[in-house]
Amino acid sequence: MNSKPFPLGLFSYIGYDLPLDKRLELIADAGFDATSIWWGDEEDICRQGMHHQTAGMVRDQGLIFEFIHVPFQECNDFWSETASARDRAVSRHLAWVQDCAELGIPMMVMHPARGSYSGLINRFGVESIARIVSAAEDAGIIIAVENTRRMDCIDPIFSEIESPNLGLCYDSSHERLCVDDTGMLLRCLGDRLRATHLSDNDGLSDKHWLPGEGVIDWSAIADAFPADSYTGCFTLEVVPEKLAKTTSPAEFLAEAFTRANRLAGMIFDDHAPKGES
Repeated sequence: MNSKPFPLGLFSYIGYDLPLDKRLELIADAGFDATSIWWGDEEDICRQGMHHQTAGMVRDQGLIFEFIHVPFQECNDFWSETASARDRAVSRHLAWVQDCAELGIPMMVMHPARGSYSGLINRFGVESIARIVSAAEDAGIIIAVENTRRMDCIDPIFSEIESPNLGLCYDSSHERLCVDDTGMLLRCLGDRLRATHLSDNDGLSDKHWLPGEGVIDWSAIADAFPADSYTGCFTLEVVPEKLAKTTSPAEFLAEAFTRANRLAGMIFDDHAPKGES
Protein backbone atom coordinates (compact mmCIF):
# COMPACT_ATOMS: atom_id res chain seq x y z
CA MET A 1 0.00 0.00 0.00
CA ASN A 2 1.07 3.60 -0.44
CA SER A 3 2.33 5.60 2.51
CA LYS A 4 0.02 8.56 1.83
CA PRO A 5 -3.14 9.30 3.84
CA PHE A 6 -5.32 9.07 0.72
CA PRO A 7 -6.02 6.32 -1.83
CA LEU A 8 -3.95 6.02 -4.97
CA GLY A 9 -6.05 4.89 -7.91
CA LEU A 10 -5.51 3.52 -11.40
CA PHE A 11 -8.08 3.27 -14.16
CA SER A 12 -8.51 -0.43 -14.98
CA TYR A 13 -7.76 -0.11 -18.69
CA ILE A 14 -3.95 -0.24 -18.71
CA GLY A 15 -3.20 -0.82 -22.39
CA TYR A 16 -2.53 -4.57 -22.27
CA ASP A 17 -4.79 -7.25 -23.74
CA LEU A 18 -5.71 -8.92 -20.47
CA PRO A 19 -9.05 -9.90 -18.94
CA LEU A 20 -10.44 -7.56 -16.32
CA ASP A 21 -9.89 -9.92 -13.40
CA LYS A 22 -6.19 -10.23 -14.24
CA ARG A 23 -5.79 -6.46 -14.60
CA LEU A 24 -7.44 -5.91 -11.23
CA GLU A 25 -5.09 -8.44 -9.64
CA LEU A 26 -2.06 -6.69 -11.12
CA ILE A 27 -3.32 -3.25 -10.05
CA ALA A 28 -3.73 -4.45 -6.47
CA ASP A 29 -0.36 -6.23 -6.48
CA ALA A 30 1.32 -3.01 -7.65
CA GLY A 31 0.12 -1.28 -4.50
CA PHE A 32 -2.80 0.77 -5.75
CA ASP A 33 -5.75 1.25 -3.41
CA ALA A 34 -8.53 1.99 -5.90
CA THR A 35 -9.65 1.40 -9.44
CA SER A 36 -12.42 2.34 -11.85
CA ILE A 37 -13.99 0.63 -14.84
CA TRP A 38 -15.06 1.59 -18.36
CA TRP A 39 -18.78 0.83 -18.58
CA GLY A 40 -19.00 0.14 -22.30
CA ASP A 41 -18.86 -2.78 -24.68
CA GLU A 42 -15.10 -2.41 -25.16
CA GLU A 43 -14.83 -4.10 -21.75
CA ASP A 44 -15.64 -7.79 -22.32
CA ILE A 45 -17.58 -8.28 -19.11
CA CYS A 46 -19.81 -5.31 -19.95
CA ARG A 47 -20.34 -6.45 -23.53
CA GLN A 48 -21.47 -9.80 -22.16
CA GLY A 49 -24.02 -8.09 -19.93
CA MET A 50 -22.29 -9.14 -16.71
CA HIS A 51 -21.83 -5.67 -15.22
CA HIS A 52 -23.14 -6.94 -11.91
CA GLN A 53 -20.02 -9.08 -11.43
CA THR A 54 -17.60 -6.17 -11.52
CA ALA A 55 -18.19 -4.89 -7.99
CA GLY A 56 -17.35 -8.24 -6.46
CA MET A 57 -14.29 -8.63 -8.69
CA VAL A 58 -12.92 -5.25 -7.57
CA ARG A 59 -13.59 -5.83 -3.90
CA ASP A 60 -12.18 -9.37 -4.01
CA GLN A 61 -8.83 -7.73 -4.77
CA GLY A 62 -9.19 -5.41 -1.77
CA LEU A 63 -9.61 -2.38 -4.04
CA ILE A 64 -11.93 0.58 -3.71
CA PHE A 65 -14.37 0.79 -6.63
CA GLU A 66 -14.01 4.53 -7.17
CA PHE A 67 -16.25 5.12 -10.19
CA ILE A 68 -17.58 3.84 -13.47
CA HIS A 69 -16.67 5.78 -16.62
CA VAL A 70 -19.66 5.67 -18.93
CA PRO A 71 -19.59 5.73 -22.75
CA PHE A 72 -19.73 9.11 -24.47
CA GLN A 73 -20.91 8.21 -27.98
CA GLU A 74 -24.22 10.05 -27.51
CA CYS A 75 -23.26 12.85 -25.17
CA ASN A 76 -23.29 15.52 -27.89
CA ASP A 77 -27.03 14.88 -28.09
CA PHE A 78 -27.42 16.57 -24.71
CA TRP A 79 -27.14 19.84 -26.63
CA SER A 80 -29.43 18.87 -29.51
CA GLU A 81 -32.51 20.93 -30.33
CA THR A 82 -34.31 17.62 -30.95
CA ALA A 83 -36.02 16.50 -27.76
CA SER A 84 -36.03 12.81 -28.71
CA ALA A 85 -32.25 12.83 -29.18
CA ARG A 86 -31.75 14.50 -25.80
CA ASP A 87 -34.11 12.09 -24.10
CA ARG A 88 -32.34 9.08 -25.56
CA ALA A 89 -28.94 10.26 -24.31
CA VAL A 90 -30.29 11.16 -20.88
CA SER A 91 -32.11 7.83 -20.54
CA ARG A 92 -28.89 5.88 -21.11
CA HIS A 93 -27.15 7.89 -18.41
CA LEU A 94 -30.05 7.41 -16.01
CA ALA A 95 -29.70 3.65 -16.45
CA TRP A 96 -26.01 3.91 -15.57
CA VAL A 97 -26.86 5.92 -12.45
CA GLN A 98 -29.11 3.04 -11.47
CA ASP A 99 -26.25 0.58 -12.07
CA CYS A 100 -24.15 2.55 -9.59
CA ALA A 101 -26.92 2.52 -7.03
CA GLU A 102 -27.53 -1.22 -7.37
CA LEU A 103 -23.84 -2.14 -7.20
CA GLY A 104 -22.84 0.29 -4.46
CA ILE A 105 -20.53 2.31 -6.71
CA PRO A 106 -20.37 5.87 -5.36
CA MET A 107 -19.59 7.85 -8.51
CA MET A 108 -20.20 8.01 -12.25
CA VAL A 109 -17.78 9.88 -14.54
CA MET A 110 -19.30 11.21 -17.76
CA HIS A 111 -18.35 13.45 -20.67
CA PRO A 112 -20.52 16.52 -21.30
CA ALA A 113 -19.48 16.63 -24.97
CA ARG A 114 -17.54 14.36 -27.28
CA GLY A 115 -14.34 15.23 -29.12
CA SER A 116 -14.26 18.57 -30.88
CA TYR A 117 -18.05 18.93 -30.81
CA SER A 118 -18.97 21.75 -33.18
CA GLY A 119 -22.50 22.49 -31.94
CA LEU A 120 -23.71 25.28 -29.71
CA ILE A 121 -23.45 25.16 -25.94
CA ASN A 122 -27.02 25.91 -24.90
CA ARG A 123 -29.67 25.51 -22.22
CA PHE A 124 -30.70 22.10 -23.59
CA GLY A 125 -27.40 20.56 -22.61
CA VAL A 126 -27.41 22.06 -19.15
CA GLU A 127 -30.99 20.88 -18.61
CA SER A 128 -30.08 17.39 -19.83
CA ILE A 129 -27.20 17.09 -17.40
CA ALA A 130 -29.34 18.56 -14.62
CA ARG A 131 -31.81 15.69 -15.13
CA ILE A 132 -28.99 13.19 -14.64
CA VAL A 133 -27.72 14.99 -11.55
CA SER A 134 -31.23 15.05 -10.09
CA ALA A 135 -31.49 11.27 -10.48
CA ALA A 136 -28.05 10.93 -8.91
CA GLU A 137 -29.22 12.96 -5.91
CA ASP A 138 -32.12 10.54 -5.42
CA ALA A 139 -29.75 7.57 -5.72
CA GLY A 140 -27.00 9.01 -3.52
CA ILE A 141 -24.48 8.97 -6.39
CA ILE A 142 -21.91 11.60 -7.41
CA ILE A 143 -21.86 12.69 -11.04
CA ALA A 144 -18.32 13.78 -11.99
CA VAL A 145 -18.30 15.71 -15.26
CA GLU A 146 -14.98 15.40 -17.07
CA ASN A 147 -13.38 18.31 -18.89
CA THR A 148 -13.11 17.52 -22.60
CA ARG A 149 -12.13 19.46 -25.72
CA ARG A 150 -15.23 21.66 -25.33
CA MET A 151 -14.03 23.53 -22.26
CA ASP A 152 -16.72 26.19 -22.79
CA CYS A 153 -19.42 23.83 -21.54
CA ILE A 154 -17.85 23.49 -18.10
CA ASP A 155 -18.74 26.93 -16.76
CA PRO A 156 -22.46 26.82 -17.62
CA ILE A 157 -22.80 23.34 -16.15
CA PHE A 158 -21.20 24.24 -12.84
CA SER A 159 -22.64 27.74 -12.58
CA GLU A 160 -26.22 26.73 -13.38
CA ILE A 161 -26.53 23.33 -11.69
CA GLU A 162 -26.36 23.70 -7.94
CA SER A 163 -26.01 20.29 -6.38
CA PRO A 164 -23.63 18.61 -3.94
CA ASN A 165 -23.90 15.55 -6.19
CA LEU A 166 -22.27 17.32 -9.14
CA GLY A 167 -18.50 17.43 -9.24
CA LEU A 168 -15.54 17.74 -11.58
CA CYS A 169 -13.38 14.92 -12.90
CA TYR A 170 -10.16 16.74 -13.75
CA ASP A 171 -8.35 15.35 -16.79
CA SER A 172 -4.84 16.83 -16.98
CA SER A 173 -4.24 15.70 -20.56
CA HIS A 174 -7.47 17.18 -21.88
CA GLU A 175 -6.75 20.49 -20.19
CA ARG A 176 -3.24 20.65 -21.69
CA LEU A 177 -4.67 20.14 -25.19
CA CYS A 178 -7.23 22.93 -24.76
CA VAL A 179 -5.65 25.77 -22.79
CA ASP A 180 -2.18 27.13 -22.11
CA ASP A 181 -2.97 27.94 -18.47
CA THR A 182 -2.07 24.65 -16.77
CA GLY A 183 -4.14 24.03 -13.64
CA MET A 184 -6.74 26.66 -14.55
CA LEU A 185 -9.64 24.28 -13.91
CA LEU A 186 -8.26 23.30 -10.53
CA ARG A 187 -8.01 26.93 -9.50
CA CYS A 188 -11.52 27.71 -10.72
CA LEU A 189 -13.33 24.55 -9.60
CA GLY A 190 -11.07 23.02 -6.96
CA ASP A 191 -13.91 23.02 -4.45
CA ARG A 192 -15.95 20.87 -6.86
CA LEU A 193 -13.18 18.35 -7.58
CA ARG A 194 -14.34 14.78 -7.01
CA ALA A 195 -12.07 12.64 -9.21
CA THR A 196 -8.90 12.81 -11.30
CA HIS A 197 -7.73 11.42 -14.62
CA LEU A 198 -4.03 12.20 -14.48
CA SER A 199 -1.79 11.51 -17.47
CA ASP A 200 0.77 13.23 -19.67
CA ASN A 201 0.91 13.94 -23.40
CA ASP A 202 3.01 15.51 -26.16
CA GLY A 203 0.86 18.63 -26.44
CA LEU A 204 -0.71 17.33 -29.65
CA SER A 205 -2.95 14.39 -28.73
CA ASP A 206 -4.34 12.51 -25.75
CA LYS A 207 -1.51 10.02 -25.23
CA HIS A 208 -2.27 8.84 -21.66
CA TRP A 209 1.42 8.68 -20.86
CA LEU A 210 2.76 8.39 -17.34
CA PRO A 211 3.27 11.74 -15.58
CA GLY A 212 6.70 13.02 -16.51
CA GLU A 213 6.86 11.44 -19.98
CA GLY A 214 5.40 14.42 -21.83
CA VAL A 215 5.12 18.20 -21.77
CA ILE A 216 2.62 18.85 -18.96
CA ASP A 217 3.84 21.20 -16.24
CA TRP A 218 3.22 19.07 -13.15
CA SER A 219 4.58 21.75 -10.83
CA ALA A 220 1.81 24.06 -12.01
CA ILE A 221 -0.77 21.33 -11.36
CA ALA A 222 0.70 20.69 -7.91
CA ASP A 223 0.45 24.40 -7.10
CA ALA A 224 -3.17 24.57 -8.26
CA PHE A 225 -4.37 21.29 -6.74
CA PRO A 226 -6.85 21.76 -3.84
CA ALA A 227 -4.84 19.55 -1.51
CA ASP A 228 -6.38 21.01 1.65
CA SER A 229 -9.93 20.12 0.65
CA TYR A 230 -9.78 17.19 -1.77
CA THR A 231 -10.96 13.93 -0.20
CA GLY A 232 -11.15 11.61 -3.20
CA CYS A 233 -8.73 9.17 -4.76
CA PHE A 234 -5.60 10.31 -6.57
CA THR A 235 -6.08 8.45 -9.83
CA LEU A 236 -3.98 7.95 -12.96
CA GLU A 237 -5.47 7.09 -16.36
CA VAL A 238 -2.43 5.79 -18.23
CA VAL A 239 -1.28 3.27 -20.83
CA PRO A 240 2.29 2.25 -21.74
CA GLU A 241 2.46 3.64 -25.27
CA LYS A 242 6.20 4.23 -25.02
CA LEU A 243 6.95 1.05 -23.09
CA ALA A 244 4.47 -1.61 -24.21
CA LYS A 245 6.87 -3.50 -26.50
CA THR A 246 9.55 -3.90 -23.86
CA THR A 247 7.74 -3.71 -20.52
CA SER A 248 5.58 -6.34 -18.85
CA PRO A 249 2.26 -5.30 -17.29
CA ALA A 250 3.69 -5.76 -13.79
CA GLU A 251 6.72 -3.62 -14.62
CA PHE A 252 4.56 -0.90 -16.12
CA LEU A 253 2.26 -0.85 -13.10
CA ALA A 254 5.22 -0.71 -10.73
CA GLU A 255 6.45 2.37 -12.57
CA ALA A 256 2.94 3.86 -12.59
CA PHE A 257 2.75 3.41 -8.82
CA THR A 258 6.13 5.10 -8.39
CA ARG A 259 5.05 8.05 -10.56
CA ALA A 260 1.72 8.35 -8.72
CA ASN A 261 3.47 8.46 -5.35
CA ARG A 262 6.00 10.98 -6.62
CA LEU A 263 3.32 13.28 -8.02
CA ALA A 264 1.14 12.93 -4.94
CA GLY A 265 4.13 13.84 -2.81
CA MET A 266 4.61 17.04 -4.84
CA ILE A 267 1.01 17.97 -4.14
CA PHE A 268 0.19 16.76 -0.68
CA ASP A 269 3.51 16.85 1.17
CA ASP A 270 3.93 20.54 0.34
CA HIS A 271 0.53 21.20 1.94
CA ALA A 272 1.03 19.06 5.04
CA PRO A 273 1.15 20.83 8.41
CA LYS A 274 4.61 21.20 9.88
CA GLY A 275 5.73 18.01 11.58
CA GLU A 276 3.82 15.77 9.14
CA SER A 277 5.05 14.05 6.01
